[in-house]
Parts: sequence; structure tokens; C-alpha cells
Amino acid sequence: MIIQGMYGLGDNFYQRAIIRELGPVSLYTPWPEIYADLPVRCLKPQTTLRTQKKHIEKSNFDNFRPSGIKKRLFYDQRGTIIEALERSIGVKNANLSIKMPRLGLKKKKTIIVRPCTVRAEWPASARNCDPKYLCQAVEALKDEFHIVSIADLEDGKEWIDGDAPFAHEKYHAGELSLTDIMTLLESSAGSIGSVGWLLPASMAYNLPMLCIFGGWGSSNCPERLFDPRIDDNMIVKAMPDNFCMCSRHDHKCDKQITNFEKYIHEFRSIARIGYKA
Repeated sequence: MIIQGMYGLGDNFYQRAIIRELGPVSLYTPWPEIYADLPVRCLKPQTTLRTQKKHIEKSNFDNFRPSGIKKRLFYDQRGTIIEALERSIGVKNANLSIKMPRLGLKKKKTIIVRPCTVRAEWPASARNCDPKYLCQAVEALKDEFHIVSIADLEDGKEWIDGDAPFAHEKYHAGELSLTDIMTLLESSAGSIGSVGWLLPASMAYNLPMLCIFGGWGSSNCPERLFDPRIDDNMIVKAMPDNFCMCSRHDHKCDKQITNFEKYIHEFRSIARIGYKA
């Protein structure tokens, strides 16, 4: 089977659940590392997307040139992302999983932070949380945990949205490979960020996450992002008081979160368990 996959990093963590069900397949994806443990021939896709193109140039792909009918993974606006991906390819399973294989790495007192960014090629500022909450969470945790901030910024193409949170280490120029990031995900005590690729990646590694919601709720609400079959018990969901269910990427959504401190406290408790285990 030849599959045209989605190209977003977060999309690939989600679609891993579907690819696992299909057996040996050929998959067009910019992120072959996500499927290294599966019987998947990862094929080199063509794209102009900046981060994906950079990663493709540094990755190894199968030179196999498939022929035949190509099926496409995508999602519509009905149900969860996982349910939509199932419909697109004709898969239905009550026990789907996005879990990634483990290397047996020891947990460290590290927290991964993903600052709010905006990309020129796909602007989604409405989805971002209010950056002040990222800063507040990091300030509350930086004396106990080692904060590592990761992004892939470039002038005029991707930039920080609002204030950047403090970090003991910053990798903001795409210095970390996906393998580096996956190692961090397995060995860290937790992660903090808004809705984006860090959310499904954290679920794939059973990593505690403080997920701070922003807006654009029609595409980024919990009912969309969390499927009952995918374990989200380690995700602390900090929701705005009046979560905006709009469908606009540039809407000025109300992102105010009352008593945000309680979410920080809940996340700290879960993150401590990981590195003390």
C-alpha cells in the first residue's frame, strides 16, 4: 500500500496510530524517525514547507519507487483527529496507540518548553496561548527543573509570539535534530507548551505536559485533540475561562485563565514523580 501522509510533525505523531494498523506500507513523510520501529518504507516527499524541507535534506529515505494506487491520510472537521484519520484511510480499531518505542533512558530534571511562535507560511496566532502563562509557569519551575527551550526561528519566516519564556538552554535555530528531540522527550520530566506538535509527542512518550490552550477552538478544542483510545492522563489541560470556539487563525480570542497557579501546581506534582521514580 502506498500512503500519502501528512507533513506536520504533530500530524505524524497522530497518524502513527493509523500506520501501525496497516502492516507493511510505503509512506511519504518528512519524518521517517517516527516510524523506525514499524514495517514502513519511508519515501522522500516533495514540499516547500521550510522546516520539513530542512529535515528532508538531512534524513535518509528508501530509494524504492512505488507504483500503483496511492491513498491519502487527512482529516476533516468531524470528531477527533484520530477518528478523522481513520475515516480517510478506512481503518477502524478500538485499541489504537501512538506510543513510541523506548531506549531505556533515565529521567532527568529537565522540562522541555516550546515557546509560542508564528510561521509566515501557516500563521496560527489564535491557537497559541497567551505567552504570559508560559513565562509564569517557567518562572515557577526554573529553580527546581532545568528548562530547555526548542524552536526553529528564522527572520521573516518564523518568530516568537510575544515574550519568550526563560530557559537555561535555548535551541531556537533548529539546531536539534528530530532524534535529539525524541531523546529529550523520553528523558525529560515534563514539557510545557501550547497546542501544537509537542502535545501528541508528549502523549507518544507518556510525558507529563502542561498544555496551555489558547483559542481557535473549532480545530483545537480538547474534543478534537484527545481521542478516548489515546492515554492523556499525563496532560494537564489549562483552559481559558471562556474558551473561544471560533474557526479563524487570526481571531483575537479571549485567552484569560483564572487561577492559573493551580495548573502549575498539578503539573509540578506529576513531573516530580517521573524523575524520582
